[in-house]
Order: sequence, then C-alpha cells, then structure tokens
Amino acid sequence: MLVLVGAQTLLSAAFLVGVAAAPEGRPVSAPVNLDAEANIPTWWSSVLLLGVSVSALAIWASSKRTEDPGRSRWHWLVVGGGFLAMSMDESAVLHERIGGWVGDHIDAVRDSGFFIWPVVFLPAMIVVGWAIVRTARDLDRPLASLALSGLPLLALAVIAEELSGGGAELRSPVETLIEENLEYAAIGLVLVAYSARAFATLTVSIVRPAQDATQRLPASSVGPETVGTVGTRRS
Repeated sequence: MLVLVGAQTLLSAAFLVGVAAAPEGRPVSAPVNLDAEANIPTWWSSVLLLGVSVSALAIWASSKRTEDPGRSRWHWLVVGGGFLAMSMDESAVLHERIGGWVGDHIDAVRDSGFFIWPVVFLPAMIVVGWAIVRTARDLDRPLASLALSGLPLLALAVIAEELSGGGAELRSPVETLIEENLEYAAIGLVLVAYSARAFATLTVSIVRPAQDATQRLPASSVGPETVGTVGTRRS
C-alpha cells in the first residue's frame, strides 16, 4: 500500500512540476504528463492493471485445488481476463483508437460532446464491475471492503473525465490530476485486496500438499524394525 501511495504521489508531483515549468500555452512535458499516452504514468497504470489480472488469475487457479471443487469461480477468471485486456489496452492505446473510429463513423456519438471510449466500452466495464462484486464474496471483510471501494472511485474517474468537456485539450491540470488519481486509487485498492488473497491462497496450495504427503508416510518407515536392522548391520 505504501509503495502505491508513494508512486502515485511522485507521479502527481512530477506532473505539477511539469505544469509549472511548461511555457504558457504549451503542453506539459510528455514523459510526466498524466493526460498523455505512451509515457511513465501510462506504464505505471498498465503495471497496476496487470498486477490485478495476475492476482485474480492466481486466485482462480489455486482455489480450484484448495476449496470446494463444486464452487463457481468464473468471476475470478472474468476479472483476470478483463484487467489483462485493460493492461494491454493501456499500453497500446486501443481505447482511444477504437473510440476515434466510432466517432468518425457515427455522427451522433461524435457530436455528443463526450469522451467516446467510455460509451463504447460501457458494457464490458459493467460486466467486469459485476464480477468484482462477486469476488468480494470470496474475500475476508476487510479485503472485500477494499476491493468494493475501488468501484465507486473508478466510476467517479469516468464521470470526471466526461465532465471535463470531451477532450484532453479542454481539461485543466486540476481536472487531470483529480481524474487520474481517482483511477490510480481505484486500481490500487483492488490490487491490494487481490494480492493479499492471492498470497494467502498460494501459500495454502503449497503447504497443504506437503502436509498431506507427510501424513501419508507409513509409521513403519521409522519403526523399531528399522532401528534393529541398522543395529544388526553395525554389529
């Protein structure tokens, strides 16, 4: 948690320094611009999304061996696949390209004045959000609260992006800072909850087979017959 907060603070501070250092009327330096693509903030966001995906898929895979075989775990697979797709999308800027293509071919969407990609990807976002709610049933209450608290923050981030006017060039640095930090916080909360559960689940899946193997060892393997045989050979 401290690492995530520290990274978010550093990215925000670098962005503010970039805003102060940029000449009037010029954009913030690309490497630290929270509102640009293919830079350090985008890379960090992609790493966070990938971390959520790996944690969810690890829980899905390991819980199949440590919990009730008949229990449904598809929601972990949906979350893992969804966040993996978002991580790839963040790096490849697919949502901007797809949104731009839709805007170029559908006049009503282009003229709406809103960001296009949240509207295009809304069904997928609802499915992944519902799956996150389902995963909360498999978490302890503190971890479930962390994961679920990420959903309203993510919704607020999308709303803030829409209210900013439908284009990065229209957003003020304050609006950008608020929207991006809401997004980082939302993903970070889900990541902390899932990584903690993944660590616990993987630990059980490793320790339990070792304990079962120890319990299956025959008692005669260390019984008095073995000791007597060894003693006879030494004599």
